Amino acid sequence: MKRKPKKMSVVQLVQEAKEYDVLKKVSLDNGFYTEIYTHFSNVRIDDALEDYSSFIAEYSKHHPMKERKMIDYINLHILLWFTTLADSQDYSYEDKIQLFELILKSKYAEQIFQAFDSDDIQNFYQRIFKKLEAIQELAASNEEVRAQFIESVKSLNIENKEEIMNVFFKSDPDLNKSK
Repeated sequence: MKRKPKKMSVVQLVQEAKEYDVLKKVSLDNGFYTEIYTHFSNVRIDDALEDYSSFIAEYSKHHPMKERKMIDYINLHILLWFTTLADSQDYSYEDKIQLFELILKSKYAEQIFQAFDSDDIQNFYQRIFKKLEAIQELAASNEEVRAQFIESVKSLNIENKEEIMNVFFKSDPDLNKSK
């Protein structure tokens, strides 16, 4: 027998929103602990992605971007935004580079990362792909956005620019004209 749906109210929304503020203690092998968020809110994911995008844009001005580094930096932004490891202060680009290099050297970063719920990690990456799809759709339907995107990619100091262009404009016969 099918259940009759209940009407949603602000009370349910507030209760659901409180779930995103719950922290869980993660004990480390060295006797220390940190806390992680038990659930990732879409707002916090979007803030982390915006922070990551700004960081990558700045990074690509100074260094060629390699795929491995991009993934490392995504995961480090997850640690930064969804744990109590670091203060919630804004880091300068230079400070963030130093912090990330130290965290990458630590054997505890992976242990902390593995403590996250896999559904939340999956949701994080799905939001990245949704945003990329939205950019792709917007660029396909709006010539000005398309031109800006192409110029942005061309100006980045990253490997595989052509692959990125092919992903976004794979069915575009005019792609070769834009290079």
